Amino acid sequence: MVTTKSTPKIVFNADKNYLLIEGRSLPEDTKKFYKQVENWLRYFKPKNGAVITIEMKFSYVNTSSMIALIAIIKKLKAISENGCKLKINWFYEKYDDDMVSKGEDIAGIIKIVDFNFIEM
Repeated sequence: MVTTKSTPKIVFNADKNYLLIEGRSLPEDTKKFYKQVENWLRYFKPKNGAVITIEMKFSYVNTSSMIALIAIIKKLKAISENGCKLKINWFYEKYDDDMVSKGEDIAGIIKIVDFNFIEM
């Protein structure tokens, strides 16, 4: 996927059960931008017992991106319920209370036990 000033870098490695989303997320058409990730997840079939790791490192996330991220995490959570473990690492810059709050919002909605806040 192409990274711009308003779209994050996204790396999905199905072999390693790994998804990275980092940067600024305020795409003009959020649904269209994140559609490719949803398409990848349709065919994602991790082995039983695998750990699925999501790393999110944002400098900014708008509201429509938060909605898209929650949908993506919900899909991964559903996939993980078939014998896998889902681990989310939410990175934030020191003193960025807004980003911590957004991570807490997602953690509260998704209710994943292994949701880690990591200060950069």
